Amino acid sequence: LAAKFGLTRAAASQMIYNGGLSIYTTMDRRMQAFVEEFYADEENFPANTDGMRATSAAVIIDPENGHLLAVAGDTGEKKSDRILNLATQMLRSPGSVIKPITVYAPALERDLITWASVFDDVPVQFTKNDDGYAMWPKNNPRVYSGLTTVNTALAKSTNTVAVRVLQTLGIRTAFDFAKTVGLSTLVENEKAEDGEILSDMALAPLALGAVTRGVSVRDMTGAYSALANEGVYHKTISYTEVYDKDGKLLLSQEEEGRRVLSEETADIMTRLLQNVVSSGTASALTLQKSVQIAGKTGTSNADTDRWFIGYTPDILCGVWYGYKDAHDIGTFKTNPAVTIFDDLVTSLYAREASEVVTLDKTREFPQSENVVGC
Repeated sequence: LAAKFGLTRAAASQMIYNGGLSIYTTMDRRMQAFVEEFYADEENFPANTDGMRATSAAVIIDPENGHLLAVAGDTGEKKSDRILNLATQMLRSPGSVIKPITVYAPALERDLITWASVFDDVPVQFTKNDDGYAMWPKNNPRVYSGLTTVNTALAKSTNTVAVRVLQTLGIRTAFDFAKTVGLSTLVENEKAEDGEILSDMALAPLALGAVTRGVSVRDMTGAYSALANEGVYHKTISYTEVYDKDGKLLLSQEEEGRRVLSEETADIMTRLLQNVVSSGTASALTLQKSVQIAGKTGTSNADTDRWFIGYTPDILCGVWYGYKDAHDIGTFKTNPAVTIFDDLVTSLYAREASEVVTLDKTREFPQSENVVGC
């Protein structure tokens, strides 16, 4: 409203709360109610080995149209209005969940790699220091396996291979693709108050998620809609139309999707991300036994953020876990974001908690007839 009609944010806010507007949201009421119920119970969120719990945020999106179906902005009971929403307003390091978007999908699209392309899993850079040499990037755990396929590297979230693929792809290509699928907070070139030049046009931000400002759960999850929707990206939207008190249309957001990847690339990426779930860093997911799931885990460099973004043939869901003040979340046997996703989405299917999309366990991911396996 502020942008279209030249209003201040205060004036636009006054219109929303007191102007008699009719706002048509994309919310799935049944799903939103269930997500709120789930997030209100802090026992649903895992504690680390010291018994401490952090907070969490989640979004659920319909990848076929970009509609935001449900949002959880924090854990526990909501005690006030218009507070910080951790799912839509907070920016955090995405860690490895950025890799499919900035590295592997665009590289596949340009025929620079295949499923079976081999890269050397050894550090890319060695820098001499007083203690000898520092190597970068480091894998987590600190295991280096030599010649490694793209499939294995993505399943195990191997940092060295992600950097090598990005070098093959090119920084500019990766950055532009990320912007195309909605990662609007990435910084191209900006001068800070102290004169330092800030930029995410580099290997560490684009291959490892060490970005300047961070990304929101909503935007990072929405980027995956291009993978979940056969290569067609829809901007994530929370409303479709807004009318004034007299019935005049003020805003409309329905947009045609844009093809950003071929069906073949989206198909291959989905199969690769299914392997992350079946035999990689998200293998603890129990829902995979009954529903097809593709997804990616993520951990920030300082271990302050844990992520899992996953999709079924029906919905796309992103989960973040961490502290608001960004301190170390501690040690877990399983990535807590994976555990939360598993419990939440399993319950959604069990309770058929949707009135907008069909949650059908028997559905399978579409496969392109042009993709041939062996």
